[in-house]
Amino acid sequence: AQKLCELPPLAVRASKEAMIRGTGMNLEDGLILESRLMDVVVASEDHKEARDAWLEKRKPTLKGR
Repeated sequence: AQKLCELPPLAVRASKEAMIRGTGMNLEDGLILESRLMDVVVASEDHKEARDAWLEKRKPTLKGR
């Protein structure tokens, strides 16, 4: 649980949603869901912060947005 709390909150939330909603889906619908969730995560402030932090070799400050 501690390791999960240290991960980016939007990515964890998207992963959880994909697992819950994707369980009853066929492969094609599951891939569409995954793509839509990934679009949200990649467009987030946290993604930009994580990318910038990686380039600057520092720990990111994530806000869940």
